[in-house]
Amino acid sequence: QQHQLKEEIVTDTKSSVKYKNKISNNCQSSSSIDSYIFKDSLWTQTLQKNKDFSSASQEKVESLNDRILQNIIKKYLSPKEASSIYNYNPSYEELYKTKNFSDIILTIKGEEILSHKVVLISQSPVFKEMIKQNEQKGVSLMPEIIKIVLPDSYNPVTFKEIIKWIYCGIVKEGLSIDEMREMLIMADNLKIYSLQKILIVKHIIPNLTKESSLLFLKDTYKKVTPKETSEVWNLLANFSINCISKNSSVLIKTHREAFLSMDVDLLFKVVEF
Repeated sequence: QQHQLKEEIVTDTKSSVKYKNKISNNCQSSSSIDSYIFKDSLWTQTLQKNKDFSSASQEKVESLNDRILQNIIKKYLSPKEASSIYNYNPSYEELYKTKNFSDIILTIKGEEILSHKVVLISQSPVFKEMIKQNEQKGVSLMPEIIKIVLPDSYNPVTFKEIIKWIYCGIVKEGLSIDEMREMLIMADNLKIYSLQKILIVKHIIPNLTKESSLLFLKDTYKKVTPKETSEVWNLLANFSINCISKNSSVLIKTHREAFLSMDVDLLFKVVEF
């Protein structure tokens, strides 16, 4: 019965519209989200194809989006998180470049990454617990060096970007939306709260596409998050819902199974009628 209802929703039948009026809205969009114009939305595609399309129109879109994003940055990030370089420490940057006095080896899929316990502990309570457990077990190559094997699900290349951020406070320019999603998932696993907030607000939301919004919605919908990051994860969920809704007529044709796998109440939120 649930599957039949979902099929009716994605084909826009009268019975699904009647049911829609009975359900509650758990995710509410703000006016800022409603006003945001996504890069690959149907509106911008139509505008770009129009012969009367001018740079002024594009500038107007970018100006609107920039104002919305700046307001979101002020609301959800601390001044330190909003700065171009987070918590800059020249001593940490020097350690990152030279690897001098490394006292921990992080291993992913056989690849070894030299690091420093005090630096990792400063940003991640998960690293702190890992280091504590390994030192108690005496798992070390030498008395002052320990070795920790990280999950094979981690991508070594993307993980190195997290390490770079921990030391230097910089998120690499030009990362793909998939790489940013990998970073976000790892930062969530490691409980690196500020990095999660910075990734979502300053890097992921401005680069959301209709396809990637389906993945982020899967990551965020009904996700249980600590109080430190709950607001930004809810923000990402709402932006994803909004992006999907504005492009649902296209996405249903290309990603039908993704829609049919959603909860019924969520499906109503992302399908335009």
